[in-house]
Amino acid sequence: MTLTDFSRLLLGDSEYQNAQYLLTLLRSREISAYDELSHILKIIAPVFSAEEYADFLAEGSHISDELFLLGYLAVHGQCLEIGAYDEDAGETVAAFAARRSGVTLENTDTYDEDEPEIFFETLQKAVEPLSYSLLVFASADFFEQFFLFLVPTDMLQGETVASEYRMIWD
Repeated sequence: MTLTDFSRLLLGDSEYQNAQYLLTLLRSREISAYDELSHILKIIAPVFSAEEYADFLAEGSHISDELFLLGYLAVHGQCLEIGAYDEDAGETVAAFAARRSGVTLENTDTYDEDEPEIFFETLQKAVEPLSYSLLVFASADFFEQFFLFLVPTDMLQGETVASEYRMIWD
């Protein structure tokens, strides 16, 4: 399953259509689209005003469809976006896991920005007995950041989500 298919599954048809509309605006590279895109751009790119968006476009910078969808999903509460250098990343992830799966995580202070995969592997082991899966997408496009999904394992029906941003470990 692609990230696009996964997004549609999480969002439902109506909200997914809105995501596609905004993605079309992003692709148009029109400065006038900033107001409608700003809430997502602030998460995924170094763009915090219409003027910065104009400069961003003039420099030829580009945001991939996948990164945009990850930002959209984060804005709509379907995943958690954290920066690789967030000081309270462990606490933030623990709160997100509690909201999404009801699991209380222990040892969340083990998050290390130099080796985040160890933390994510520990989190995966903690949620597996509850029939949840952890999906982690890493982006270094503009910021070092992660997008974390906790989804019921049966929602994936044995499929994985293919993405250039997906972190996979054994």
